[in-house]
Amino acid sequence: MNRILGLILVLCVVFASTQALQAGEPQTKEGTKALFWGFNGLSDLSIDNSTIGFLYNISDGVGLWGALGLNIGSSKIDDNDHLSTTGVDFAVGAKLNMFQTEPVAMFISPMVTIGTSSTEDKSASSTFIDSEMTLGIGAAIGAEWWFANNVSFSASTFLGFVTETMTEERGENKDEHTKTNIGTMANYGAHFTLSFYFR
Repeated sequence: MNRILGLILVLCVVFASTQALQAGEPQTKEGTKALFWGFNGLSDLSIDNSTIGFLYNISDGVGLWGALGLNIGSSKIDDNDHLSTTGVDFAVGAKLNMFQTEPVAMFISPMVTIGTSSTEDKSASSTFIDSEMTLGIGAAIGAEWWFANNVSFSASTFLGFVTETMTEERGENKDEHTKTNIGTMANYGAHFTLSFYFR
């Protein structure tokens, strides 16, 4: 899967380079819609590290969007040894285009993100469960480049606060701790989006 996603990205870059002299027109008008694929960084181009979302421009330069990430995995060595993982991420926000010099626009996107993940490692003698709940509130600041008609590539960084509650269960023992970060988030920092616009 990683090879396929990497190939798609390479093809997009090659296509972008051949279309550089005839870059697309920015799609920021009212009524414009987009399906987008967002991914965190270039080191892990996989389904586990990406989201799929929808954007709708409610007026010129202003849009509302939502995105969903889902990860479900399971492995079974034998009847007594089983490992399962589940992760769901959901984000909603608004997108405000601050200014643009065709074919590039700078934007700010106030947003709220909620995520939950769980890993269960079950064997004949014990069961280990690790779970995590994440809440993030802030804004993404970035730039969007329309490198072809109705297709854009954007890069952004997240500025705000993120709180994570982690729970570890080892049999009868349960340990819970919370971590809060404020500022530019390293794990939210390198966010890229490939968008396909339509009306």
